Amino acid sequence: MNDQPPSQREGRLDNLAPGVPVGAKIALLLGLAGGLFVTIILSYADPERELWGIGIGIALGILAAIMLAVRSRRQDRHSH
Repeated sequence: MNDQPPSQREGRLDNLAPGVPVGAKIALLLGLAGGLFVTIILSYADPERELWGIGIGIALGILAAIMLAVRSRRQDRHSH
């Protein structure tokens, strides 16, 4: 009775930043999570430098995300 094909559900990472590869989004989130972890560790070890952890984590996540996005775009360009 229902001739419509089942609709494709989009994942949460698909809606987060359209046009950015999922691998780049994951790298950014992992950098953020790692930075938060390092910040917690530094808050006990060296409270004066605890915010360095989040800064380093975010910076590494951004670098990894940029590298993965560029690599994905190059692969897309060469595959066409």
